[in-house]
Amino acid sequence: PEPKKRTVQEWRQLLHLLCSAVAVRATGDRAWTFVLPLFLSEAYPGSLAPVSLLSLAVTVGVIALSPPLAQWLASHQKPSQALMLLVILENSAVVLGGCAVVAASGGQGGHTELFQSPLFVLGLLLLAV
Repeated sequence: PEPKKRTVQEWRQLLHLLCSAVAVRATGDRAWTFVLPLFLSEAYPGSLAPVSLLSLAVTVGVIALSPPLAQWLASHQKPSQALMLLVILENSAVVLGGCAVVAASGGQGGHTELFQSPLFVLGLLLLAV
């Protein structure tokens, strides 16, 4: 079957949804991008390793997941619904990942103990999404 042609109203609705998603995502991501490294540097003042691992996990996640997600989004029948689902999943993963990193760093152990914590690893994986 031939793909359905979109009307101008559908394109406007999709553009509105995209702009809204970018606004919500940018606000949330900027806050987490600023607060989590700051929190980790305060929790472990003698080492930049936790902050570096956090930044590395986020960067690798973007590089690894962007192409397959863009391809999936482009092939989806209803891109606006798919985009809404992606935004909800991403924001949920950021909040859960941030909470896991904060919970893992709550102990008074050294940074090597932090790296071995399953909560810290889970937090990095969720933040990479």
